[in-house]
Formats: sequence, structure tokens, C-alpha cells
Amino acid sequence: MTATALAIALRPVADQFTFLTTTKVHSTLFPYPWASTLHAARISLMYQGNMKKAGQEKAIGWKAYLVGYLVMSWGGMLISHFLLNLPPPPLYSIHPYINYLGVHLLLTLAVSSYPTILSPQNLPIYDLVLFPLDAVLRVNAITSSLTVLSSNVSVNPVLVNSPLFHLIIGAVASAGGGVSAGTFSLWTSQWAFSTPVFLRSTAGWIATLDLWGGSVVALVYGLSTSHPAFESLRLSFTVIPPLSPLGAKALCTIVLGGLFGYRVVTAIPASAPQKVEGLKEDRDKGKAKTQ
Repeated sequence: MTATALAIALRPVADQFTFLTTTKVHSTLFPYPWASTLHAARISLMYQGNMKKAGQEKAIGWKAYLVGYLVMSWGGMLISHFLLNLPPPPLYSIHPYINYLGVHLLLTLAVSSYPTILSPQNLPIYDLVLFPLDAVLRVNAITSSLTVLSSNVSVNPVLVNSPLFHLIIGAVASAGGGVSAGTFSLWTSQWAFSTPVFLRSTAGWIATLDLWGGSVVALVYGLSTSHPAFESLRLSFTVIPPLSPLGAKALCTIVLGGLFGYRVVTAIPASAPQKVEGLKEDRDKGKAKTQ
């Protein structure tokens, strides 16, 4: 496929990506991009959902509730900046706090008023409907960290030219927040260190998709933008023509969206037998009562 044909195919995704990352929610009242705002909302729903599953709604205090949410939201960004030896934005700007805490508090009020928003029946629906948005937001986080890696003169050139480090940054930016939250049980009142999810014996390739999927995005982005770190590999991947950064982000979104979609689809049959078994038990109980 030629670069022109690929660019045309990627145009719809690229346009959506541009809209989400450059358009503000409101130029005056809430001057923050839709991408970060939707990311804040998505993490808030997941954080509150996990808190509800753990039965911690009334046990967790406000300080732990807010800080745990922020760590889950920013974990990938914080860790990637520390690896790059650069100060993360929350250390010198108040705007990330306004953007994320404003959304989180609003959704907290909404969920407290309408608890069915996070009912067990609705949570899988959110994953099914929102996985394309999840892919866009995740790719935005990963490529933002990769851009800092490549463009900031303070970063050690050894790291900039290391394809392995690109893959590490991709994984960290993608899953750092979720792994941190799960490892320390940040949605509970008693934080405690446990084995990271991706190191547990029960974690298969689907359960660790957020982690290795970030590395896949870093690889595709590096190859499609002809980054010098991937020069030796690019000779073997001539099927991917050079793309602009925006075109590469669109391609990464399609790749990661396909992986996320597969994960959502494979999770559907797992819940179906449980429902059928539950109906069978109810039917058997009904027969027993009539005898």
C-alpha cells in the first residue's frame, strides 16, 4: 500500500484524533482538551467501579479516594517522566488537578445520585461501547510520552536511540496507572502492596494486554514515523510506508482498537454461561416448590 492510499484510509481516524486532542470542552468555563477530559471521566468510572466491587464506598476516606484516583489517572505519565528524568506536569502546574479532579468530583456526584450507572450489568456495556475511545485515549498517552522522549534535549541520547526503551515507555505510559492502582489496591481504604497484575500466575495475554499493547503501539509508531531507533528494523517492515506523526497515531489507534475489541468480544461468552446457569437454578427451584 502506498503512503497516499494509507493516508486516505487513515484520514477519518486522524480527524477524530485531532478533534479530541485540540478541541477544548469550553474556551472559558473549562479550557481543557476533550482527550484529557474524557480520559479523566473514563478512569473515574473504572476507579469507582472497582471501589464498588470491593465494597469500599463507605469505608474509603476522601483523601485516599482522590489521591488513589489521581495515581490511577497519572501513573503512566508520572513513571515515564521519572524514567526520562523529567519533572511531570502535576509537579509544576495546577491545571491537571483542575481538569481531572473537576471531572472526578462531578461523576462522583452523578454516581451517588444514580447508583445504577455503575451497576454490574452496565459496566461490561461501557467496555463494549467505549473500546474505540479507550484506544484513542491510550494511544494519545503513549505517543505523548514517546514525543517527549524524542524531542526533549535533556533526555539521554542512549535512551532516545534505544528501541527497547521505546517499548518500555510504551508499556509504562499505557498501563502504569492501572498497574499501580491494582498493585496497591488504591480503591480501598487500606492500601497494601501486592504482586503486580502482570506478574501473577493467573494473568494471561488478554489480562496483560494493556501492558504489552503499549509496547506494540510504540513499535508501530516508531516504524511508521521512521524513528532512527528503529532504522535497522524498518528495513524488514517496508510494508509500512513512512507516515506523519498524526498518520502514525491513527494507524496505532486502529491496531490497538482491534486488540481492545478482541478483548471485549472474548469477554462476552464468559458471562453468558453464568446467566444461563442462574436461570436453570431458578427454574429448578421453582419446580421444587411445586412438588
